[in-house]
Amino acid sequence: MKKILPKNNVSIWEKAAETLPNDEWECEICHGINTNWMVNFDMVINKHKIEFRHGLCDNCRMIADEEIKKQDLATKKKNDKLRIMALLKASQIPPKVSETTFNDLEIRQGAELAFKTMKRISKADRWVYISGTNNTGKTLLVGATINDLVTKNISCYYFNERALFKRLKDSMNRQNAESSYSIMKRLRDADIIFWDDFSVLPYTDWEIGTAYDILEFCDTYYKKVIFFSNIDLKSDLKANEEKTKNRIGRRVLARMKKNDIYYITMKNIPFM
Repeated sequence: MKKILPKNNVSIWEKAAETLPNDEWECEICHGINTNWMVNFDMVINKHKIEFRHGLCDNCRMIADEEIKKQDLATKKKNDKLRIMALLKASQIPPKVSETTFNDLEIRQGAELAFKTMKRISKADRWVYISGTNNTGKTLLVGATINDLVTKNISCYYFNERALFKRLKDSMNRQNAESSYSIMKRLRDADIIFWDDFSVLPYTDWEIGTAYDILEFCDTYYKKVIFFSNIDLKSDLKANEEKTKNRIGRRVLARMKKNDIYYITMKNIPFM
């Protein structure tokens, strides 16, 4: 129950406020010098006597605040690391790819721009589409990029298009252990999305809708998307846009165009 101060004590409070000292005092803990004082409430309320006591030490309070900030930062880094590792595990990147670093890769003539772009991808402000024929090293470049980003505490999520489409379709079965929500949540939790084997096969109507929904989702949540594909989408559009529309759907193509994607073609000699 709240204790009500008698009316005749109001003048005591006013007098206490007027006589509050500003003398210096030394903190017994850190030996810092302070001038802040506080009214001793117990003395005023119970004995109607004005008495003052030391306030909070500014230096001690600052040290405590800094310690709280350090603990909060450490907790955030730990949680970020757990989130990053959880996303990598959920990505199911092939072992050979997951262990690849930029130091392991040979930069062949014709692939320089792709390597340069991937090394600086964290600073890019556009979606990126990298194409190339089989065995030019696209997927290995994905692994090297992800491992580089992880060292910078940037969360990534990798998926193979055909595998993800199958998982989303399977999630429609109520008895399936994985839901579409859990799949899409991983996309939302990542800073950068790696979409591998984009449009390797022509889309069905269901796949057109699914691809569009994923693109819309990534844009809504401000996710950076990196596409890797055997299909040179930019060249196909120049050669026969109608054929490309039939391949991936008008809605998907319109959504791709909306994001002003940066297209790169790896023209290096394939690895044997």
